[in-house]
Amino acid sequence: MFPTVSNSGYEVTFTPNANTTSNYEAITGTTHTVAITVSKATPAVTVNAAISDDTGSRKATLTATVAGAGDSETPTGTVKFVNSTSGSDVDITGATAVTITGGKAIYTWTGLASQIYKVKAVYNGSGNYNTATSTELSFDTNKQNQ
Repeated sequence: MFPTVSNSGYEVTFTPNANTTSNYEAITGTTHTVAITVSKATPAVTVNAAISDDTGSRKATLTATVAGAGDSETPTGTVKFVNSTSGSDVDITGATAVTITGGKAIYTWTGLASQIYKVKAVYNGSGNYNTATSTELSFDTNKQNQ
């Protein structure tokens, strides 16, 4: 988790060691306030699709993976899936606030036609993370597990 910093910053105290005091002029001020800016991190978002044919109705299980920055906590919150097939981003009905569990948000999109679709996953952000969008994924409902 990222620390919350007040506008006044942190107070930092410098304690010189014996070598420092013998090699340099006397240090008179050892305590200063240091302003620190903490910004939200931007997570990495990826999306994949597993295609299946369920009694004549094709479906795609969309999985968004949201990875935190470095060793920080795993992002929490929600992801929305958007259909970009037409060239414009259109929210997929029922997939606008899919909860992230263990770094993944999973949604099953049903009733798909036999065609190529393009989708993206959009992380909605949190107190620690900015919003972020995956690259576009193209998948063909005539082929399974892409």
